[in-house]
Amino acid sequence: MNFKKILSLSVCVLILGLTGCSSTSAKAVKVATIADSAPYDYIDENDVLMGIDVDILSKTFPKNEIIVNCYSNEEIFGILDSDDCDIIAAAIPSDDFRLDGFLTTDIYSETELVIVVKEGSQIVTHYGLVGKKVGCVSNSVAKDYVSEIKDATGLAYEKGSDAVRELLAGKIDAIVFDSSVADIYIDENVGLKKIEKPIYEKGYVMVVSPRRPEIYDALQAKLAEMKEDGTLQEIIDSYITAE
Repeated sequence: MNFKKILSLSVCVLILGLTGCSSTSAKAVKVATIADSAPYDYIDENDVLMGIDVDILSKTFPKNEIIVNCYSNEEIFGILDSDDCDIIAAAIPSDDFRLDGFLTTDIYSETELVIVVKEGSQIVTHYGLVGKKVGCVSNSVAKDYVSEIKDATGLAYEKGSDAVRELLAGKIDAIVFDSSVADIYIDENVGLKKIEKPIYEKGYVMVVSPRRPEIYDALQAKLAEMKEDGTLQEIIDSYITAE
């Protein structure tokens, strides 16, 4: 399909601002990521690795002990089998068939995608997106979904409000949003609605090598703490917002 980027982002793969890449300490936490799974892990316009996963890790382990390397989705689990990786932090679905044999955290975030259209639209199911102009937010899971729609033209916007403006003006046919964000825009803009049930639902986990149970225990404990005190939700809300 033809995916047109409204926001121009660098495609440079570089290792982030939180990592201590020169560390050789036995305490080093070696992280594998894809850096292309916004808002969980992605390279921003300043060539810095950002995302929900990155923030969780930086609150769990000392920054100077974190070493991050980027891999493709196809090779990332093979890396976890080696001494080069302790954790996969890359928006891994909790039902991924590759999880067997590894330690997986509790689900720390869930995504539910919905389609937003104008009242009176002829698009009534996800099948109606075929061949249409479909908007999304650039740093979002929705972008990956939109890229797979047959014969559609995907348009990625820096802000959801920009996509809404284009939809209301009739310049695009639909938007794929996270459900919670969609509700905000529908409340704020007369003439918008969600169609049918969610088109995509996933829970995400981090994956830890069984060689490093102490890392797994630390990560699980920190996730539980951040869920309890609200920090985890604050991190998620800082990336999944209506702007």
